[in-house]
Amino acid sequence: MNQIKLSELMYLESLSDYVKIYFNDQSLTTRETISSFEQSLPETFVRIHRSYIVNLDYITEFSNKSVTIGDEELPISRTYKNTALKFISG
Repeated sequence: MNQIKLSELMYLESLSDYVKIYFNDQSLTTRETISSFEQSLPETFVRIHRSYIVNLDYITEFSNKSVTIGDEELPISRTYKNTALKFISG
């Protein structure tokens, strides 16, 4: 068990039955599903793809197809596009 500060969580990536949680300076892998995280995270976190949930506070750029967090460009899928862009563009 690890305690994490939600304000330091940049994004989550689904790896089948695992989720990799990315912070500024490290990452953590846990045996959970991304759906279980999606249910418990506050509204500052948005699902942009079946494999990604992002923290809106860390998005530096976005387009219709992707968001940039730090040095990573993450895809926005067609399934989540409308909802994601509504939250991202504010």
